[in-house]
Amino acid sequence: MPIDVLDANGQPQTIATVADLIAIVGQVNASPDANTVQDRLKTLAAKLDTIHGDLATTLAGYVDGLETLVGTTNSNGSTTNTKLTSILAALSPVATASGMTDSRIMSAATTNATLLKNSAGNVYEIDVFNNAAYAVYLKLYNKASAPTVGTDTPKRTITIPAGGGYSRKFDTGYDFATGISYAITKAVADGDTTAVAANDLVGGIRWL
Repeated sequence: MPIDVLDANGQPQTIATVADLIAIVGQVNASPDANTVQDRLKTLAAKLDTIHGDLATTLAGYVDGLETLVGTTNSNGSTTNTKLTSILAALSPVATASGMTDSRIMSAATTNATLLKNSAGNVYEIDVFNNAAYAVYLKLYNKASAPTVGTDTPKRTITIPAGGGYSRKFDTGYDFATGISYAITKAVADGDTTAVAANDLVGGIRWL
């Protein structure tokens, strides 16, 4: 790896090979005595030259490995890159915000058993407010049909305090392997079936 130094006149000089160093220090003996200053400088220059070659080889190897990983075969992108395409496909649920669905929540005077999606999906945002003078509980279920409230076990129970709200984004998605459904009850227990009042909980859920 080349290094820059200042010569006796204060001018910058680049050392990349043994010959460069010889030109700067004025070595006249190609085989200096062992352990002399010139001998050690010659050894240093040789080591620098070796390091430079090793780094160049290693960097080229890294580039080749990266190209193999993503399937790149040229610099202008004209060849279909199947490996990179598969990576982008895996990231698309996060990147494609326009594909998400916003479902409005406005509680009825029931337990509000509701199906959002009857197949695997992700919840990306929950934003709700509790108008009641008591806490209510939003229960999310990993189920491909409306939940049987009091019998099914929620995947997650969210407490919304009296006169308060809950707002959270899940940037990479909160995963539901079977389906997405929810219910709203007055008590936290999984088996609770106490209905809330109309408009106790309002807001929405964003999912994909």
